[in-house]
Amino acid sequence: MGDVSLDLEAFFAEVPSGSLLSRSLPDGVAVTFDLSGEDGGVWTVHRAAEGDLVTRAPAAPADCALRCSTDDFRALLRGRLEPRRGFLEGRLDVVGDVGLVLRLHRLLARGKSP
Repeated sequence: MGDVSLDLEAFFAEVPSGSLLSRSLPDGVAVTFDLSGEDGGVWTVHRAAEGDLVTRAPAAPADCALRCSTDDFRALLRGRLEPRRGFLEGRLDVVGDVGLVLRLHRLLARGKSP
C-alpha cells in the first residue's frame, strides 16, 4: 500500500499562502507537477513577485515539469526518495530545468515534513 497520508489538494492549496514549496522557487518560475495514480492530477506552481498562483493545468511553457506517481512524489517531499535515484530507476521524469527539482527536494527535505 502506498503512502497516502499527504493530501495533495491541501498541499498545493497552501502554496499561494507562502508554503515552503513557493519560498523555495525563484521569482518568475513555473513548475508543473504531473502526478499519476490515486489522488493524482496536474498542478502548476507559478512563482511571481506579486504573488504565487497554483493552477490545475500544465503551464505552457513550464520552466520545469516533473512527472511521477503520487507515491513517489510524497516520498520525494519527505526525503525518502533521492531525486538522482528516482531518475536512474525511471520513477521521476523531468523536462526542463532539473536544478529546480533538486532545489525543491533539498529545501523541502530540510523543512518540516509535510
